[in-house]
Amino acid sequence: MRSGGHHVAGTAVCNKGLMIDLSDMVKVSVDTVRRIAVVEAGATLGDVDTETQKYGLATPTGTVSETGVAGLAL
Repeated sequence: MRSGGHHVAGTAVCNKGLMIDLSDMVKVSVDTVRRIAVVEAGATLGDVDTETQKYGLATPTGTVSETGVAGLAL
């Protein structure tokens, strides 16, 4: 699967492999009552930070905003 596509060497995908691209699934919604975010598989850390910071929430994830949330979680 490809979510954010973050890999410095570019070797995250094998030759002749099947790629499922989730990079268009970038919606991030914040439940302000429970103070949690629901994040689609293609969102990046930057997408999450942009939305959660509107509500004063911090996300202890990673330091590179282009990193895909799904790949980081895996």
